[in-house]
Amino acid sequence: MSAYDFRNHVQINRVPRGTNVTAHTLCDCCGISLFNSLDAALKKYNTLKPLYKAGLPYTHVAEGKVSKNDGRCTKLNKGHYTLHEFEGASLTNKFSIVQEL
Repeated sequence: MSAYDFRNHVQINRVPRGTNVTAHTLCDCCGISLFNSLDAALKKYNTLKPLYKAGLPYTHVAEGKVSKNDGRCTKLNKGHYTLHEFEGASLTNKFSIVQEL
């Protein structure tokens, strides 16, 4: 599956300020947010509020392919899905930067 990521391959593992803390948001914070196209990734990034963007470490968009052996994915929703990596999965060599934000 093609994957586009604007989170610089870093797992933040924290609930963003102002987010309602639920079991769902806590689970999402432990996953990697991915998109099925560059357009979907950029569209989402461009809808983030400037103050929210300022607190995030995102500088580039990367492209790669993930497989069922890498982890479990949520259902695709508006071009977005979350990957929860399996222990020992290595995604570093599967992605390369395609664009600066």
